[in-house]
Amino acid sequence: KALLYHIHEPDKLFKTLLHSVTPRIAEYHEEHETHPKIRIFGTSGDFWHENMYLACLALASALNPIRVYWYTKAIPFIVKYQNIAPSNLEQNASLGGRYDHLITLFDLKYAKVVYSFEEAKQLGLPIDKRDELASEPGGPFAIPLHGVQPKGSPASKALSELKKKGF
Repeated sequence: KALLYHIHEPDKLFKTLLHSVTPRIAEYHEEHETHPKIRIFGTSGDFWHENMYLACLALASALNPIRVYWYTKAIPFIVKYQNIAPSNLEQNASLGGRYDHLITLFDLKYAKVVYSFEEAKQLGLPIDKRDELASEPGGPFAIPLHGVQPKGSPASKALSELKKKGF
């Protein structure tokens, strides 16, 4: 509710995000004696409003040197604000959307969902199973198909095969 209310006020949204994440960072640091890497949007979600993107840019900047990263299909935001993105932020363009041409045009780091390890190999992309490549600087990479897929679909069959191989 608070995030929806503040979406039109990036400063308030930033403060809401910062206050929600700061205690968790402190807890993690106390338990592990190191800083966590913070993934915005966990397993799904995206920037559906420019102010959300700006608030998360501000959050990443405020958390420096803690590594912050995300996956997004909101490629125009990456392009528009690439000059103000903080050095601790890794933005991963999610290939497979209407703005894919911008990924190539601006030589952005991207992630491609693959149906098999063989497909990743054919594309010459390293596979990232645990966000190690997503959270650190580098080039494009593949991520294995994941999530819920329609029953009986090629994606569902591919996901079953990936699970048999240990993913």
